[in-house]
Amino acid sequence: MSLYGVDVDPTQMNTSHAQVVDLVGPSRRVLDVGCWRGDTGRVLMERGCTVSGFEVDPEAAAQAAEVLDDVRIGDLNAVALSEVFRGELFDVVIFADVLEHVLDPEGVLADACSLLAADGRVVISIPNVGHGSLRLAHLQGRWDMTDTGLLDRTHIKFFTRQSLVALVTNCGFEIVDFRGTTADPLAVEVDVDRRRLPPGALWWVRAKPESYIYQFQLAAVPSPTPKPPTPLRLPTTQRQNLIRAVRGDAVRFARRFVRSR
Repeated sequence: MSLYGVDVDPTQMNTSHAQVVDLVGPSRRVLDVGCWRGDTGRVLMERGCTVSGFEVDPEAAAQAAEVLDDVRIGDLNAVALSEVFRGELFDVVIFADVLEHVLDPEGVLADACSLLAADGRVVISIPNVGHGSLRLAHLQGRWDMTDTGLLDRTHIKFFTRQSLVALVTNCGFEIVDFRGTTADPLAVEVDVDRRRLPPGALWWVRAKPESYIYQFQLAAVPSPTPKPPTPLRLPTTQRQNLIRAVRGDAVRFARRFVRSR
C-alpha cells in the first residue's frame, strides 16, 4: 500500500507534490484524479480547499475517504470523469502522475473540460522521458522498467516537453504556468554505469537543460486559441546547481581531452 504514498512537504519546492499544491492555490474546489491515499489532498484541505478524489485502487481509496470530502472509485480506462462527477464543477482538476498510466490521455484530459468552473484550470505533473538518466541508459542499451520512477512498469505513455505541450494544447488548453523539478542524471533510480560512458557523453547530456528535468508540472486553462507556453520555471537552487554541474563537467571533459592529445 505504500508504493505511491508520500509525505507531502509543501516547502520542498523541488518535489512534484509541492509544485502541484502551489499551482492549485488556497480555498479551491478540487478534484484530485488518482488521489491514492489522499496525501496531497490533505495538504490542500489544510489550505482551505474542498477536495474530492478519484482512485482506481479500492484499498487506497478507502484510506483517502478518511481524509477527503468525497472519494469515488473507478478506472479512467473504462469510465469518463464527466459521468462519475456529473453535474459537479471544480476550480481545479489535478492529474498528478496519472496521464502516463492511461490508454487515452487525450480523451481523459479533454473530458475534464466539462468539469471546470468558470476560470477553472487543470494541474498536471508528469515524468520527463527526456531526462538525462534515460538518455545515458539508452547509450548503454538499457531500458529497464522499475516499480516506481521514470520507468514505472505501469506507465503506458511517455512524454517529453514537446509531446506534453502538444497533448495539452491539442485538448483545447493553454498552458499558463510551466515548471519543472530537477534531478542529476546520475542521482536517480535509473541504472547508468558512469565508467562505461563514451568520453564527453555525460558532459553533453548534462549540458542539455531539459536533461535535468525529472518531472514537469503545469497549470492550463481552456482556450479556443492556445498561445505558446510560458518559459519553463525551475526552483532557484536547482537552477544554480544545474549551472555548477554543467560547468564542472565541461572543465573535466576539457582536461581529459587535453591529456589525450
